Amino acid sequence: MECTLKYGENATIALQVPDERFLGEYGQPTGDPLDDVSAAMAAALVEPIDFPSVTAATVPGDRIAIPLDPGLPQAPALVAGLVQALCEARITPSDITVLWTKDESSGGGIDPRSGLDEKIAAEVQFVIHDPSDRNAMGYLTASAESQPIYLNRVLQDADVVLPIGCLRVKTATGYHGIHSVVFPTYSDNETLGRYQAPSNEESDVARGRRDKESDEAAWLLGVVATIQVIPGAGDSILHILVGNPQSVLAEGQRRCAAVWQYEVPQRAQLVIAGIEGDARNQTWDNVARAVTSALKAVDEGGVIAICSELAIPPGEAIQHLSAADDYEETLHAIRRQRSSDAVPASQLLKAMQQSRIFLLSGLDEAVVAELGLAPVADASEMIRLGSRFESCIVLANAQYAETTISA
Repeated sequence: MECTLKYGENATIALQVPDERFLGEYGQPTGDPLDDVSAAMAAALVEPIDFPSVTAATVPGDRIAIPLDPGLPQAPALVAGLVQALCEARITPSDITVLWTKDESSGGGIDPRSGLDEKIAAEVQFVIHDPSDRNAMGYLTASAESQPIYLNRVLQDADVVLPIGCLRVKTATGYHGIHSVVFPTYSDNETLGRYQAPSNEESDVARGRRDKESDEAAWLLGVVATIQVIPGAGDSILHILVGNPQSVLAEGQRRCAAVWQYEVPQRAQLVIAGIEGDARNQTWDNVARAVTSALKAVDEGGVIAICSELAIPPGEAIQHLSAADDYEETLHAIRRQRSSDAVPASQLLKAMQQSRIFLLSGLDEAVVAELGLAPVADASEMIRLGSRFESCIVLANAQYAETTISA
C-alpha cells in the first residue's frame, strides 16, 4: 500500500507499507474546502444562525472589536470578508480594531489586515495583545468562582465584539470552547496560567470549570454573536458559522465531529501522524495534540512518529522532558512551571510513558534527543521506519483529528 502523507506547508512522504500490515489512513476530511473565504464570510454574515444579520445589528459610529483565535487559518481572508461587510454597513474603518496575540501560533508575524484594500487596511486598527501589560487590561468583574476577569481594553471599550474562533472537537487538548477566543486568550498572565495548568487536561471537572468560566466572561462582556470556522486539511477552511453562540456551538460541534472524529478498527504497532499547514500550525501545542490523538490508536509500548516542520525551540516546561525517567518528579516540575507550554509538556510526558515517540522536525536532532524523543533526520528515514512494524496506521492532519477504537 502506497500512501502519501502531507506535512508542513508543502512537504510530503510517500509511505510504502505492505497491504497486510496497513490498517488504514485517517485524517483526510470529506467535503471541499472554501474556494473564496472572504466571499463565504460575507455570505454567512447575511444569514446568521438564530441571529439577525450582523451588519443590521451594527450602526454607524459603533466601535467594533474583532478578536482572533491564535490558531485561526486564513486570518487575512476572514478579516477581509468581515471588514468589507461592516464597511458596507457604513461602519467607519477607523472604528474597527483587530486584536491578535503575539505568540508563535498567531501566524509568524502575518498582519491579518493584509487581505484588505490598502487604503482600508491603513485605517483599521491593529492591536497585538500583551498579557503582561496590565495597563492594556481592564477589570470587568469577578466570576461566579470569585476569580477576577481582566480583558484587553479594546474589548471592553467596544460597542460590538465579533470574535472569530477556530472550532475543534470538544476534547481537543487545550481547547475550552467557542468563547475561549475571547477569554482567556485576551486576559492577563495570571488567568492564562490558570488555564494552562496541566490539571485541566487530567480532570473533566477542572476542564468543565474552565469552559464555564470562558462562557461566563463572554456573557458578562456582552458577546451576543460569534463567528466560528471549521478547519479543513492544512490551512483550508470547510465551513464558516455565524450567529447566536449557543446555536453556533451546537451546529459547529455536530459538523466538527462529522469531519474530525474517526473510528479505527484496531490499534497498530506504529502510528505515523502528520501536522499539515504553515508555520502557524507547526507548534508544540499541535505536536501534543497529534501525539494525544495517535496515542488512542497505538498499541501499548508501540511507536508514534510525528511528521512536522516544527522549528520552535522547546519552552521551559517542555525542557523538563529531559528528566522524564522519573515521571512523578517531572510532572511535578512541569506543574510548578505554569508556563504557556505546560499543557503540551504534560501531554507529551504522559504519552512517553506508554509509547516511544519519533519526531521529524526542523529542530536540531540533538535538541530533540535531549527531550527523550527520537529524532528523525529526513523523510527517507521515516519511510524506513514505516516498513519495520507488523501493523501501521497513518493519521493526517493529526492536530485536528480525534481517533477512537471501534467497539
